[in-house]
Amino acid sequence: MIKNSVFRRVVHLGMILSLFFITHAYALTTDQMTTALKTLYQEAVSFSKKVEDYPPDSKEKVTITRILNMLKQDAKKIRVLSDTESSAKTQAEYKKMAEQWKKIRSFIRDMEKDLKQAETAPLKTPEDILREIEAYRRRIESLESRLDEMPVPVDRMSERQRVEMAVKEEDWQTVKTRLDKALLHYPDDLELHYYLSLYMEAQKNYPAARDAILEALRLGSRNARYWSKAGDIYLQLGLYEQAFG
Repeated sequence: MIKNSVFRRVVHLGMILSLFFITHAYALTTDQMTTALKTLYQEAVSFSKKVEDYPPDSKEKVTITRILNMLKQDAKKIRVLSDTESSAKTQAEYKKMAEQWKKIRSFIRDMEKDLKQAETAPLKTPEDILREIEAYRRRIESLESRLDEMPVPVDRMSERQRVEMAVKEEDWQTVKTRLDKALLHYPDDLELHYYLSLYMEAQKNYPAARDAILEALRLGSRNARYWSKAGDIYLQLGLYEQAFG
């Protein structure tokens, strides 16, 4: 009886230990996450330096800015989660972030590859250049759409830049899509309301354009661009007194 009792206890203890090691076999520590994030962030910074002379609204610069902002958000999240790193919820978040970082590293390396090819490529005809620009534009848009699918907080400045770029390209469908998303997170962002007025003006929906620019003015009445745009919209509405008042 004693032998059987001891045996059962040993087996029970063995099961407990097995479950413990299985549960913790793939546990990620905060130190591991921080080290991995720092390495990835350095890669992103390195790429950003390579395109620092690019125009602010170039797709390369906008994309790497988004990535850097996303990684900064992850750093904040890790600091919040560090006190509960062994919990199942935190482990799930850590693993989700780690998977996202793999994709981001792939994005950066793809962009690095494109830059190297551009630097070493022989002289091309204008037609070749236009084709490559279009192919590269589609590639960046694909990367951006994949970034959009990642469940990360929306960054105010990144969203502004993306909306602004779509406005400059007069890609009004993209402007509307991005504004809907950005204003959901930042309803008090005066610049986003200004872009909304531009979108509504382009759609010839002047009453809605007026409402949007008035909201921008309410949030930041000292901006001369907003007053100028308000005047333009009042003229479109035939409200000359308000336009010149």
